[in-house]
Amino acid sequence: MTGKTFCSTLILCTLLCSVAPVALSQEGPRVPPLPRPVDRIPEHVIERQAERATRQVERAQDRAEQAAERAAMAALLRGGPAAIANQRLERIPNLGPAGFRELPAEIIVRDQAGRELFRDIEVRPGVRVIEREWVLMISPAERSQLRAVLEYVQETETLGALDLELVRLRVPAQLNSRDALQQVLPEALWEVLEPNYVYSTQLGGDARLASPFPLRHSAVCSEPVVMGVIDTAIDTQHPLLESSAARIVQRSFTTANLAEPLRHGTAVAGVLLGEGPNVSPLLPVGQLLNASVFYAQDEGLEGAALNQLLSALNWMAAEGVQVINMSLTGPDNRVLARAVNQLAEQEVLIIAAAGNGGPSAAPAFPAAYPAVIAVTATDRHGESYRWANHGDYIEFSAWGVDVPTAIAGGRVGLESGTSMAAPVVAALLACQLAQGHSIASARSYLRENAYDLGAPGVDPVFGFGLVTPLLRNSL
Repeated sequence: MTGKTFCSTLILCTLLCSVAPVALSQEGPRVPPLPRPVDRIPEHVIERQAERATRQVERAQDRAEQAAERAAMAALLRGGPAAIANQRLERIPNLGPAGFRELPAEIIVRDQAGRELFRDIEVRPGVRVIEREWVLMISPAERSQLRAVLEYVQETETLGALDLELVRLRVPAQLNSRDALQQVLPEALWEVLEPNYVYSTQLGGDARLASPFPLRHSAVCSEPVVMGVIDTAIDTQHPLLESSAARIVQRSFTTANLAEPLRHGTAVAGVLLGEGPNVSPLLPVGQLLNASVFYAQDEGLEGAALNQLLSALNWMAAEGVQVINMSLTGPDNRVLARAVNQLAEQEVLIIAAAGNGGPSAAPAFPAAYPAVIAVTATDRHGESYRWANHGDYIEFSAWGVDVPTAIAGGRVGLESGTSMAAPVVAALLACQLAQGHSIASARSYLRENAYDLGAPGVDPVFGFGLVTPLLRNSL
């Protein structure tokens, strides 16, 4: 074993194994025992054999788990709706980055009275937009250049904290392309014109019910930090959040009279503020400003439009929030990039989920913007989350697999995904800033104190490494 591998193993055991001896001891060895080496076999040969055996066992375990999950889901689907309904309290196997269900090419989003509000459509694999809607983010001086499209303006909003104006268009079919709009708009506006893209939350499948819960978070700090969250609405009536409900300020940025989903934001809030028999808060006296931006796309899946994200970011900046958690992903675009850069100049720090697209997925945004801190997820052993994105934009890793938190029905369950990891890093940075550190020094502190995992140094799987508050044994 190399010195690097030994050091990483020792650190992970100190962090994780020692706090949950009962849970970990039940799992048994990760690889089969190797024969005692003969004196004449060189040590490096034995080391290679051990590493090869470990990889083979891990690959076999992954294949077996995936096969079992697919078989279970096939059995459920053969049983029809009744069989699926009977399993609603169990975890539905996650067969891929977005779970076993795929969104239809077109979703008609209706208000609570059943009236159609807009259509959420897929324009290419993995990329969705609000049909025929476009967004411009302009300076006040550029307002006069919109004369050719004034009749299509659905909404204008002054983003005072960003010193910009947000304009949302809904255009006829003949204008519904960048080329067509560039024919009628002055060239100065081409760089601030984008489709009204749709962003998605980053939980990996349905929550898993389990008891007891082997690990839970510990408090990051005791300062009354204020943190921003851009997510779904939060269920402040959940038992885990009852004691902190008064410290959660929510504002909706969704279309009026539109039902707001609760699952994702409640799970994120449960990690940050949740307190109960199996859950401890990262921020025991923290305050959350939550911007509700998501609508229900399909059962268990949510979407948020680009214009709603921009309005939420402006609200956060206007309220003086320094740290914003965005456990969501979507496509790159110049409008969001402009807002992110503007906030960075104002010393506002955005922490975002790296994405659950899988190791070969394209970079996810806003996480992949240079000014944003991208966080990936690991399990309690320090292994990378199966569906986490990889890439040079990954900055930190944090525990995000089977994390106990608030789930539907007032229950506690285990959630997984890069969405669960991002709040850990956001909380750590918020505490550093509350203690008087600058953004640069807080970021450097995390980089210097991260536990190096994977390839030596910064790597596309774990970034600078694992950052974590002390994990506690719940047994």
